[in-house]
Amino acid sequence: MALDPYTIIGFIGALVIMVGFIMNQLGRWKTYDFEYDFINLIGASILAVYSWQIGSYPLLLMFSVWTVFSGKDVLVDFFKQIFGKKTKENGVENKAEKKNEDITNEKTVVNEKTLEKDLEKRHDVAGDENVTD
Repeated sequence: MALDPYTIIGFIGALVIMVGFIMNQLGRWKTYDFEYDFINLIGASILAVYSWQIGSYPLLLMFSVWTVFSGKDVLVDFFKQIFGKKTKENGVENKAEKKNEDITNEKTVVNEKTLEKDLEKRHDVAGDENVTD
């Protein structure tokens, strides 16, 4: 049984996508890592070409969109490495770290406001008790 060139291209694209998926599932790559984005860009591009060659337009649409978004992430990651903000661990500020920092800051502000209101209530109650005494 001989495989035609289009089927071989499809297998290559699928294997490339699966490498990214497996590395993510094993915890070696995060979804915001350059390697993950790059491997998705390559695999989705190959599968978009394969879909076009076999005339599967729904898959062509899906893999074209996948390619565009993976390409955007690769460019963002690339420019962050060149011009981006530095962190201690990997030299580049990533999306997850920024999101966690934002959430922590929001929680701190909310906790401070709640504490201030609680202290005001206690002060008001204590003040009222002093007046009645």
